[in-house]
Amino acid sequence: MFAIALRSILGLGKENLNRRRQCLFSLGFSENQISDLCRKQPWILRLREERLKCAMDFLLNIVGLPLADLVKNPNLIGFSIETRMFPRYRVMEALKSIHVQALRKKRASSVQIFTSTEKRFLEKYVYSNAESLTLLLDIYHGRKESWKADH
Repeated sequence: MFAIALRSILGLGKENLNRRRQCLFSLGFSENQISDLCRKQPWILRLREERLKCAMDFLLNIVGLPLADLVKNPNLIGFSIETRMFPRYRVMEALKSIHVQALRKKRASSVQIFTSTEKRFLEKYVYSNAESLTLLLDIYHGRKESWKADH
């Protein structure tokens, strides 16, 4: 991990490093939180500012994760929004809208939903809902643009 951190910092240069830090500050992170992020996942410093802003907008404003959850789980910032997080988010929103009992019994955290393997996510939230399986698979794979139109 130290080698990755060193490569991340040295590879950026002072000007780019300061720009990344300023970007993280502008997104709401404190100096201590930035240090924690970089200690846990130094590659975050190598993400483009646009990518950081997009990930943060999705996680904080759309999903509603607290900033503290991102500091504890900085790997979320690196996950693909298009192929991992958004499909899972859409499935969970669909499950909430159709009032799936299992979802209410076991209140899953967004962190668990995004960090679980694809196999585990599909087993737990898609395949386990036989009555809505086809709809949920369509939503997950992006074949249903607007699942709300059906419900």
